[in-house]
Amino acid sequence: MSVLKFINKNKWLIPLIGFLLAYFPLISSVMSIKNDSCVLSYPIFYFFSSQLHNGIIPFWHYNMHLGFSLYADPGTAFFNPFFWLFALVGNSISVYVWYILLHVLFAAYGTYLLAKQLGFEHRTRTILSVAYIAGGYFVAHLQHSNAIIESAYLPFVINYLYALFKTPTFKNSIFLGLFFYLFTVSGYPGFAIGMPYFIAMLGIGYLITSYGKNIFRKNIKPALLFVVSIVIAVLLCLPFLYGIYSNFENFQRGTTFSGNTYLFEGGASPALGFMSFILPLTSVVKSTPFPSSDMAWNNMYLGLIPFLFFIAALKFKNLKTLLPHLIVVAFFLDISFEGQIKQLFFKLPLLNFLRYNGGLRIYAMLSLLIIAGTVLNDYFTTEKYDTTRLKNIIKYFLIIILVTLVSAVIYGIFNNEFTRNTNENIVKQILNIGFFPALVLQSFYVFIVLLLAKKWLHNKRKLWLLAIADIVLCFWVNLPFSGLSIQSMPAITKDIEASTNYVNSFTHNNIITEKEQNPAVNHVVFAPALMSKKVGTIPLHAYPSGKKSYFDFIAQNGFDYFNNKPFCYLFSAQQQALPYTINAATIEINCSTLQDDTLFIHQNFDKNWKAYTAEKPLQISLWQNTFMKITLPPHTKNVSLVFKDSIENKLMFLPLIGCCVIAIYLFINFIKRKNE
Repeated sequence: MSVLKFINKNKWLIPLIGFLLAYFPLISSVMSIKNDSCVLSYPIFYFFSSQLHNGIIPFWHYNMHLGFSLYADPGTAFFNPFFWLFALVGNSISVYVWYILLHVLFAAYGTYLLAKQLGFEHRTRTILSVAYIAGGYFVAHLQHSNAIIESAYLPFVINYLYALFKTPTFKNSIFLGLFFYLFTVSGYPGFAIGMPYFIAMLGIGYLITSYGKNIFRKNIKPALLFVVSIVIAVLLCLPFLYGIYSNFENFQRGTTFSGNTYLFEGGASPALGFMSFILPLTSVVKSTPFPSSDMAWNNMYLGLIPFLFFIAALKFKNLKTLLPHLIVVAFFLDISFEGQIKQLFFKLPLLNFLRYNGGLRIYAMLSLLIIAGTVLNDYFTTEKYDTTRLKNIIKYFLIIILVTLVSAVIYGIFNNEFTRNTNENIVKQILNIGFFPALVLQSFYVFIVLLLAKKWLHNKRKLWLLAIADIVLCFWVNLPFSGLSIQSMPAITKDIEASTNYVNSFTHNNIITEKEQNPAVNHVVFAPALMSKKVGTIPLHAYPSGKKSYFDFIAQNGFDYFNNKPFCYLFSAQQQALPYTINAATIEINCSTLQDDTLFIHQNFDKNWKAYTAEKPLQISLWQNTFMKITLPPHTKNVSLVFKDSIENKLMFLPLIGCCVIAIYLFINFIKRKNE
């Protein structure tokens, strides 16, 4: 059997090949994760894994703004079972990268299932699955791994939502509840906040298009099973919900997103924003009109072929069929743009909890792919498809791109935009490419792809391969500018080890200050204290979660307060640093008192901390409105603090028991079907 015949027989191999090709730079370790994925999310995984390997469930992180309940941090995938599995494997950055890659593969498979659920044939499914995982959104958000993890579960949720209303069975209800749970607890809760709006927009669209067709009576059973799904999801999410609720009153998300000059002047208009649909490189290069803005982080590139078919779908006779997803696209693009257009974002419930709004564009992207897939499917399944409309669309795009190309060249020449800095090496020259040179290069590329698309419209196989090749190629081109670091994985690993070893080398019992960490801070490690065995301060924006009281303390006293301050000391000897050991569950302090004394500890107060000496309980009280102090009786020898949330301990078993029950139920169903 030839390779092509084998692939044709096993059609799932196409999206797998697309995944392997697109993510080869990361899989091969030629490139590595960067920014938030590396300096914020990975250190939390490192801490989590290190504590698990020491036999400790890491409920508390002593370096996250001097102490925070890790299970209450919605930016940590604390309740994602795959997070635990990979953390048990090891704490290296390579293990964390494979955790991300597994979820990218999940995303491809989930999109393939969703396309199959919608009745699309295999070539359409493969294009959509590759477009989802190698589109502009994923390439930009590889630097925000939590967004990637959440995005992986979104297609599964929508797939089983459709499955439930198409075939209202208890099995589909269970699957929907399970993926609701995974979607909610996997590290970026903003997506969970957006989900009710997504379902509401779809519901409005289907109500409008199905008016007068006994829609309510037909959907009573699916609606009831949908409620069952929500109940299942809530039960599985109870530990997560309790963690946030128990800390909500004093919860601080970090500094708010301040944007930049361009955003303050009005933000990315819809007209400019749509450039990322056609010319993705122009929205991520350094001198773009969208520097560091949410347009650069939420690139909407779907691939030129899917986008052409999306435009082809926008004709009157299709509007009724596509209305639900068109409403979704309009709604989520509206609330995710910057500037004055996003008024709905400020006025609708729950959205004000989000630090910034652009991440919600993933919902618009998925609906755009579904709309494009509807017409793509007609194209691939109709023997003699009428390509007249597509040819006209391509013709207009060719004219627009040609005008853009010529205009950019003329403007660039007259304004010396193409002048190279000869002091920079070739790699830096490429990475520092200006907006107009990028516009010229991308326009030239788009022009060639459009010409090929027009030529191959009657050759479905060639157009299919062109669609996948274009998506993968643009993914590769955009990687160094947005998603990944040009540093290799071994180089990144070496830098992390050097920084970690440096901060762990301190022998004093003082708090490791930012100034002391500076020699270890590099382009990879931003807050090495997050991976230290000692207590250290980190910048306020280094991780979004923390105690509001601590942030208020820093605003009033500044970080200089911690210079030469011991982590813990007695009132009777305030300059003497007491020996201590600390982990996610306990603090052991060596001290001795002759008379009444007070023990001061630079660790945030939490009701779940309990203190003991010789197994006798001690009272912990609030100090400086955020830290802890303990009154010690005479002749106290050594103090032990234990962090234990008894409610969370009990609730932790709910997802485990729930998932086991679901697995047993599905296995029994499988055996029954096999016997029948």
